[in-house]
Amino acid sequence: MTLSHAATHHNDTSAASFASSFRSAVSVMLPGPVDHYLYFTVGLRLFDCPPLRRCDGPNGTVLTANMNNVSFQLQTRLSIQEIYHRLPGVFTAEFPASPPV
Repeated sequence: MTLSHAATHHNDTSAASFASSFRSAVSVMLPGPVDHYLYFTVGLRLFDCPPLRRCDGPNGTVLTANMNNVSFQLQTRLSIQEIYHRLPGVFTAEFPASPPV
């Protein structure tokens, strides 16, 4: 199997089975006992492709996902740091001038 930085397709089961084979190089001892449990909900949905666009989902649709009813949306405009430097007055004085190390 060849790995690349390209996005995997919705039906790429070989990538899913390869990723599930990752294991730690050393044993890790976790503190216990576990006293918090997390509950996640994940949703998947297919939407019709917008007009004049090419979509790579099943049957030319757009595959979308959400976790805990929050959808991921890829940033298409300015990042937070770009807003900070290009649009003065958006953030308050306690916002750092640069990210902490």
